[in-house]
Amino acid sequence: MRNALTQRLRSLETEILEAPAGPERFSFADGQYSIRVANDMESRQKAYRLVYSLYLEKEYAKPHPSRMWLSSFDAQPETATLLVEKRDGVAVGALTVVFDSPAGLPADHLYRSELDALRATGRRLAEVTSLGVADEAQAGSQVLVRLFNFAYFVARGIRGATDFVVTVNPRHAGFYERLMLFREAGPERSYGKVGGAPALLLRLDFDVAERQRDARLAVPARRSIYRQFRAAHEDPETVAALRPLLRPMSPQERGYFFAAEAGLPGDASSRQLARIHEPRAFAMQGGAS
Repeated sequence: MRNALTQRLRSLETEILEAPAGPERFSFADGQYSIRVANDMESRQKAYRLVYSLYLEKEYAKPHPSRMWLSSFDAQPETATLLVEKRDGVAVGALTVVFDSPAGLPADHLYRSELDALRATGRRLAEVTSLGVADEAQAGSQVLVRLFNFAYFVARGIRGATDFVVTVNPRHAGFYERLMLFREAGPERSYGKVGGAPALLLRLDFDVAERQRDARLAVPARRSIYRQFRAAHEDPETVAALRPLLRPMSPQERGYFFAAEAGLPGDASSRQLARIHEPRAFAMQGGAS
């Protein structure tokens, strides 16, 4: 199953490198797909169920009665989940961005010292989690590009973050390094949440991504995602349109996802649980830098 994921990533890489550059839109691939912020009960459930089904298939998740993939970080007020749907409403892609706060980041479980070193230099971190693109998405490469571009719009243009961090299987690190210019930020370790699979911490400095985007026409760019990528300063209209769509879970949603349906995760810290019940306590400040 995991070998199939490696093959899927290689296929997506080829599609991304061969695809023509195009303007960013909320709908794409001739209107076959649309991207949105998952900001209500139905859309959040769609995103969590899609990622769960993909991770279960790849043996990164164990069967769970909720049939959803989420943690206490999904209830943090700054967390943003993006959802890609086909024209008929079927979910085919999802990605969640968790922003640094007093509750920390999911990657702190494995890489606290490495992340603290970045924090000490003034970096404002955002972690990419719960990424999934369905195999049946015919425009899978475009789905992936939109998810990352919109996640960047939210992180850089709205939340004022300076870096993405992500934990990935070391076998897939090359995909992130070649296509998105992530760089290794922490050594290989075992990640219990995904069945003890090995994990590697990667980091993307947004300045690097923006330089690649700005230089794409002036000099031959590296073979990367950035010829299809739009920088936040190039698309202020999209950034402005996304801002009012970022809404924390309502009390009813928190009750459904964490009490009635999913149950709180066993490894949630007291700080994380406190923030679930007081979701606006540590709202992140900042804007585009």
